[in-house]
Amino acid sequence: MRSFIGFSIPAETRRILLEIMQNLNTDHPNKMRWSPSENLHLTLCFLGNINEIQQAQLDHDLRLKGDIPPLPLLKIISMGAFPSHETGPFYVAKLEHCAALTMLYEVVASKLSALSLNTNTHAYRPHITLARPDKRWPDDGANRLPTLPADLYFNAGPLTLFHSHQTKSGTTYIPVTTYPSAVSF
Repeated sequence: MRSFIGFSIPAETRRILLEIMQNLNTDHPNKMRWSPSENLHLTLCFLGNINEIQQAQLDHDLRLKGDIPPLPLLKIISMGAFPSHETGPFYVAKLEHCAALTMLYEVVASKLSALSLNTNTHAYRPHITLARPDKRWPDDGANRLPTLPADLYFNAGPLTLFHSHQTKSGTTYIPVTTYPSAVSF
């Protein structure tokens, strides 16, 4: 099952992001496939395809073993291409650096590595994916979506294991397991 670990985002934050996405789609129609509101989330670690045995081991390893303070208030600082250069294929809400989130990523990535999961070697860059390119429209560089400043704060939901399901209407992310608070350090 194609999976990732991440955080849900509050309904009010999703509403604001959806409004921004609708305005961008009006100004730049047919350039992107916009994420449905219910799929908006903050990814911590992409896992790829995992089987039931790996999921059971992951559940065991991510269970809370000590009290961890919750993540601080997170801040979206801009919307733009991802990666950060102008030719990025995704349009995302980029988050301000948060030491606690980065530390949590490193702990979870270490646990995943011990399970031979998540071979991502890139630095963690927290973001919320808002849109992917629509492959029906060639990327000729014209009418790329603009980089927009943002100043939007939110509290992340609980750490969650999500499965990705393909349906006729697109991809749906289903929460499978929620881990209270965070993982132990």
